[in-house]
Parts: sequence; structure tokens; C-alpha cells
Amino acid sequence: SAKEVFHGPIIHAISFSGKLEELKEDEENRRTGVLRKMIESAKKRYNELIPIIQKLFEEKIAGTLPQEVFDELVAKYNSERETLGKQIASFESELQKIESTTNTVEKWIENMLKVLDIKELTRDILVTLIDRIEVHLPERVNNKKQYRISIYYKFMESVESKELDAA
Repeated sequence: SAKEVFHGPIIHAISFSGKLEELKEDEENRRTGVLRKMIESAKKRYNELIPIIQKLFEEKIAGTLPQEVFDELVAKYNSERETLGKQIASFESELQKIESTTNTVEKWIENMLKVLDIKELTRDILVTLIDRIEVHLPERVNNKKQYRISIYYKFMESVESKELDAA
């Protein structure tokens, strides 16, 4: 029955994912905290550069800053702003991935809990649980065709196989 096929692997996966989730959550909280601090620091420096560049322009116009020094400093600060902009985008993208992964795992556990009491195997349940099903070429055993079927669950590395006799 569907319950027999899925119940054991689901319980195993939920138990394992719960323990794994605790470990991942600690690591993700640490990583997201570090990323948020890095984003904040990079944004702060990015915004600090605007008045610095404005001050350079004012000093150049006032005649207190030689042209070559002005050109060198403006190039340096603009380069730094460009680098910071790329870093901020990269950090924010990484932070979004971590948060998305956390939401995906939570949704997966929620879906698994919904299907623990399977009464009828539906398409939605199959889509939730199974990555793919492979039906292998038939083999003759005792003058009967047998098909080996491999079920690849979305939440397990291993493959569960069943052999079915052809009617």
C-alpha cells in the first residue's frame, strides 16, 4: 500500500531533517548575522564616499587641490564604490539564498507531515515525495517477466527498489 511504501522513509527523513535543521539553523543564524553586518558595513562605507568625493570637487574648484591628485583620488574612490556595490549585491544575494533555503526546508517538513497519514495515493503526494521513478527493462525469472522499479525520493540519497511480476 502507499502507506507502507512512504511511511518509513518519511518518518526517517523528518527525524533526520529535524536534527539536521537544528544544526543548519545555528550555522545559518551565524552566517546571516555575519552577512548582515558585512552588508551594513559596506553600505556605510559606500555612503561615506559620496561626501568625500564632493569635498574633492570643492577643493579642486577652490584651487587647493592639484588636478593630478584630484584625478587619482576620484578614480580611487569611484573604484572603491564600484567594488562595494558589487560586494553588497553579492552579500544580499547570498543572504537571500540562505533565507530561501530555510523556507524551503520548513515547507518540505510541513508537506511531509501532511502526507504521513496517506489514505489514497494522489498525484500531489507523488509530486511532493518522489523525484523520479525508473522502470528497468524486464527480466525473465521462472518464465515470468519481472520489472525492477527504482523510486528516487526527493528527500533521500538512497534508492528503494521493488520487483514486480508482469501479469
